[in-house]
Amino acid sequence: DIAISNEDYEGLRLGLNFSKFSDRKWPNLTVPYVVSALYSSSDGLLINKAIRTLNSLSCLKFKPYAGEKDLILIWPVKYPDGCYSFIGRMGGVQILSLKGTDTPEATCLHDEGNFYINSDFFLSDAFKHRHPNS
Repeated sequence: DIAISNEDYEGLRLGLNFSKFSDRKWPNLTVPYVVSALYSSSDGLLINKAIRTLNSLSCLKFKPYAGEKDLILIWPVKYPDGCYSFIGRMGGVQILSLKGTDTPEATCLHDEGNFYINSDFFLSDAFKHRHPNS
């Protein structure tokens, strides 16, 4: 799902116009990330599999955090729970929530859900880097 800040609500539709919001692009098409230790080891493996898939299919590259100012923190947020991210770079630590498999409800974090994991990552990295006219 897409998380929308109050500031973005008025001007946002299904995407973000990067010609107006160029500060929302990730520099050098590189997205630093950290995976929370709250995930089980099997969930961590699925997240890393999704990242490898995106890195092979996208012009954007996810790389482990190495002290950058802006990064994505992949975290199993409990409230509101679910799988969601903001579109593009927000600045600072940015949450990408992926609900873990330790919950009885449906979750995007399972092997068959690799598509759902990837779509949340695409929201966070703003897939419009690849498709500027969409």
